[in-house]
Amino acid sequence: MVGGGLSDKVPVLLNMAAPAENPLLVDDFDNYYGDNGLLGGAYNANTGSGCTVVPKLSGEKHGGTNGLAFQYSINKGGYAGIVKSLKNANWSGCRGLQFWLKPDGMGQKLIILPFDSFKGKNGGRLEPANIKHFGIYCNTVGEKTVDSVMYFDDIQAVK
Repeated sequence: MVGGGLSDKVPVLLNMAAPAENPLLVDDFDNYYGDNGLLGGAYNANTGSGCTVVPKLSGEKHGGTNGLAFQYSINKGGYAGIVKSLKNANWSGCRGLQFWLKPDGMGQKLIILPFDSFKGKNGGRLEPANIKHFGIYCNTVGEKTVDSVMYFDDIQAVK
């Protein structure tokens, strides 16, 4: 189109119901309408030098339509993660996170803590009534580069 029309790569969703708001739900991966571009817009990648991570929708799932394929490559001393900004997430009274995971068996470090063990970056602390972000990170264990995929679904805070 001439004159600033939409690109054929921009998804346009009309008459789609907005997902119901649940302040405990991080993601069930069913509200992206099967579009990896929408998923990629919800998550920001954060990686160490020479590392990569790509979030993709997957048929490997616990329930619903989709799960998350956490496709990563990490090298010695490296890390790869994705971060989702949350709004209206109030986890007061919750003790931790619950999720479905299909590990890759590569022996790398995926850290999940109960909330009472949480220690923030630079001395920060967890404020359960005001959660702003959620991240999934994988850190290298060992000397070799690892290219693999882990699968996640139904991530939520639980009491």
